[in-house]
Amino acid sequence: RARLRGEHRHAIDFLFGFKARLIANDFHGHAEVFYYEVIQFEKLAHSRDLVLSQDGISAKEKLTQLLIAADHLKRHLSSAETQVSKKEKPRFELNDNYFQILNQAELVIFKLAALLDILAKVSAQIFGKQGVKNVPPKYGQQKAMNENGTFKTTFDEPYQKRLLENHFINHALKYRHLSSHERSLKLLPYCHEGSWVLVLSDGRGEGFILRDLVNDLITELQTFLDWFESNFEIG
Repeated sequence: RARLRGEHRHAIDFLFGFKARLIANDFHGHAEVFYYEVIQFEKLAHSRDLVLSQDGISAKEKLTQLLIAADHLKRHLSSAETQVSKKEKPRFELNDNYFQILNQAELVIFKLAALLDILAKVSAQIFGKQGVKNVPPKYGQQKAMNENGTFKTTFDEPYQKRLLENHFINHALKYRHLSSHERSLKLLPYCHEGSWVLVLSDGRGEGFILRDLVNDLITELQTFLDWFESNFEIG
């Protein structure tokens, strides 16, 4: 475990419009490790006295990993789709690209799920301090609904309804459940607006264009994270 964690004062531009700060960890004097980490949640951390809390640090680490994974996927996907789009016949030799892109897509989704569960845990703690009881500690549980359209556990409807507005996020999490518990995901070429693109599919016909996973998902996530921090920030 790191004995001392230091943060550089100045922030730099990072991936997808996020900002990052240089972090230094001293591992009991054995070694110092330096790396860049996103600065999201800093206002919330300061206002809630969570500056050095493990949840706050874990959320920043998971978000940093998610953005790096999404950037790798975007670059790999762009190269693969350039080759796919040139095909005149529906025969695609993806070879190693097939599982490499699938691995990267699943990594993005798994990091997304991990980040959202950490934030759900933080929100449950904050609600608990406000006297709100029975707040589920998982993101999926907080937005889970009955067949009649009511929440399975109602604790703060405005907050819970905001979770339901995360269209791309919530759709991506369905694939996380499928890949973890039910079946292997598939990567399929699809002719979209006259050119071939790659689609992440559940193997039964449903799927979405992987470009959306990178672009729309990260854009929506940035909006949600800004809302989450401002919603719980004090003062």
